[in-house]
Amino acid sequence: MLSPQYRPKVPNETPYLPEHLRTAFRELVKDAVAEGLCALGPIDSHKHYIGSYLDFPTVSESKNGLPSIQTRSMTGPTNYAGAFGDAEESKIRYDSLPAFAALLDFVSKDRQLTHLLSWVPETSEMDKPESQVMRRISIFYFLTDLIDRHVHSFRSFDLTDLSFSQIFGPIERFMFADELALQVVAPILFVKFGFDDLELAPGYRISRMGSSFNVARASLYAYGPGVHSSVLAAASHAVVLDGWTWKRVPPRPLRLAPDPFSNTGAYPVERIDDFFAAFRVVTGHATGYAQLIVKPDGWARRYTADLPPLEGTSIRAYPMWFENFYWLAESLPEVDAATGRQIGELLGKLLDVEENSVRLATRRLNLCFLRDGVEDRILDATIGLEAALSDDQPQEMTHKLAMRVAALCQVAADFGKSGLEAFRDIKQVYAYRSALVHGSTAANRKKEILQPDGRRIAAHSVAIDYLRLVLRILIENSRYRKPRNIDEDVISGKVGEAKP
Repeated sequence: MLSPQYRPKVPNETPYLPEHLRTAFRELVKDAVAEGLCALGPIDSHKHYIGSYLDFPTVSESKNGLPSIQTRSMTGPTNYAGAFGDAEESKIRYDSLPAFAALLDFVSKDRQLTHLLSWVPETSEMDKPESQVMRRISIFYFLTDLIDRHVHSFRSFDLTDLSFSQIFGPIERFMFADELALQVVAPILFVKFGFDDLELAPGYRISRMGSSFNVARASLYAYGPGVHSSVLAAASHAVVLDGWTWKRVPPRPLRLAPDPFSNTGAYPVERIDDFFAAFRVVTGHATGYAQLIVKPDGWARRYTADLPPLEGTSIRAYPMWFENFYWLAESLPEVDAATGRQIGELLGKLLDVEENSVRLATRRLNLCFLRDGVEDRILDATIGLEAALSDDQPQEMTHKLAMRVAALCQVAADFGKSGLEAFRDIKQVYAYRSALVHGSTAANRKKEILQPDGRRIAAHSVAIDYLRLVLRILIENSRYRKPRNIDEDVISGKVGEAKP
């Protein structure tokens, strides 16, 4: 649904409504908002109780420096829409506002406008009494939403051409534009960053999320089994994908059913996973994401006080052990700008990789960091190694993999392992894997690998580190994406001389 295209300077708009109707509609909305603000001003100045937003989130900082989002029922800002209503006790009754009635009458005469502003389908059902009630409610809700936004944005009850344009323009653009520009945002869980904003690769950057952004994203979650709210909150920065658009065809009602932004399939998840793969290859840190967010560029579907009008949903793309009170951890991994640039450089090269073998190995690396069980991690890591380094000759597969990993260790001088050590490690990794998949009682003895310094390291951790190494080299060096080239360079003594 979302397309990776940069939008034109001025969004294209289809003539869903004739221009004279668009102009008349805009003026009637402006008159109604001005009238509502005028009626609201004296009530606010006399300190009459209006009511607050319920369950409005607040953001604080945890001891580990990451955001903590709490929801308390009565601590939200004033909800000025609550001053309006049909009841006798309403501060401002809808039927006392002529401009409201004029807009309702205008919209009621046009099926397209009725459909755009309400839940009522563009059919003969519009003429039923219950549809007329729904139309009245939705149009008045639309107006009071604009009024509330104006007061929170400008701290004023006086409408100007400029202030009206700033609150209504984004809504109008949503209703009529063919393409809507946006950014795709995925908060990066449980990692601290030593910078506010960093360009990574074309269309990618890491940015700090401000307090208002965090408050606005707190309510973006999927219904049903969801993510833990404390996990969802635990991100100070996000990966941002710039230059995306949402292409649509009319009609474009404000009340979307179904809501496309609640469907994770609408988002470029593979592009997001590319970032996390590059992040994991470079750092090895445990992280993930719990939300997919759309940040509108110049448009809005709805408002909440003065918060940015975000759209989005939740997704469980993080290790489950994060939910075991990991948000209370006092020490978290940190990424500085230099490491961020390394991530960006590798990501830029990964985006150009077309070989399915590397792509499959990358997906398996991501899965290694999301699995709970040791058995699943070792299987994912070894499948990733096989995808990256195996060929169509299955004979002596383990031996060939060990030899090729050992050879690639000579390319990465900073890995800290000799070729011989790597060869022995891979042999032991596969001994553990074989014992697992065959149900051998020897699996427990083989689940740790003895290091030259006497330490014992979990076999799955060793396998993941080697997969990270292999992926880094293959992403940076296209020659070695064909395993036979590794063998040839070993024989000729030229391992490491090939240029990316």
